[in-house]
Amino acid sequence: MEITEYMPEKIRKIMGNMDLSAAEEIRLRAERPVLVYAGGEEINAGGEVSLADLQELTEILSDYSPYAFEESLKQGYLTLRGGHRAGFCGKPFVSGGEIRAMREITGVNIRVAREARGCAEKISAYALEPRPRNFMIISPPGRGKTTLLRDLTRIAGDSGLNVCIADERGEIAGGGALDVGIRTDVMEGCPKAVAMMGMLRAMSPHVIAADEIGCRADVLAIEEAAAAGAAVFCTVHADSVAGARKRPVLAELFESGVFGRFAVIEGSGRTGRVEGVYGEGGRALC
Repeated sequence: MEITEYMPEKIRKIMGNMDLSAAEEIRLRAERPVLVYAGGEEINAGGEVSLADLQELTEILSDYSPYAFEESLKQGYLTLRGGHRAGFCGKPFVSGGEIRAMREITGVNIRVAREARGCAEKISAYALEPRPRNFMIISPPGRGKTTLLRDLTRIAGDSGLNVCIADERGEIAGGGALDVGIRTDVMEGCPKAVAMMGMLRAMSPHVIAADEIGCRADVLAIEEAAAAGAAVFCTVHADSVAGARKRPVLAELFESGVFGRFAVIEGSGRTGRVEGVYGEGGRALC
């Protein structure tokens, strides 16, 4: 499904005949113009988005299912067909420390999922040769780490390895719409830690992949999978290996030495550009 098909008619008219083939994000804010981000550049499409436009957009994105939308809002986003993701801001109703509903939506950010086939070719040898090894992709938010992880799983799955993806939000494989390799199995829509443990027991993986490691349960599942002999490919939010090491939730992974290879994505410039690959102790490999 083309990303414009999710847009209300007014927004589609504002965007006109814009070429969205390289679009990475589409940001819509109440009483503000439509902004499109592509190739590290911001494009002001003009117009003015209203609260009514955002309400209509939300209804389309949620497929007119308020219950499904409210459940997704607890995580602050909604995953769309094809692996796209919409994040929401506004005035929430909070109960028990959790968002239960949105009384008013004032901003929507649509992150466009796309394949960049071959983008991981230059780094794949560091993850796969002479054998699969634990490999961490480090990147600031929105810089292409999921795209890089997706292509790395594709290369692994097409090279004779059994690959399993713990696709909690459906963004890596896009519900089957994106190529992740011919020997790759996907468990979608359940917590990463649960998926990793289930696939480890049942699918005989050589490689397990997961996006955005961010809680204690994820860390324990990675340690268990690595100890059982599966290589783990994962992504984390940080600006460097040193930055990732400082994150409390990741400290145990660094202390135990589970990961010996790290790819760092640049924080500026073209999205997805790998700054370097590093080994144990921060030694630059490329």
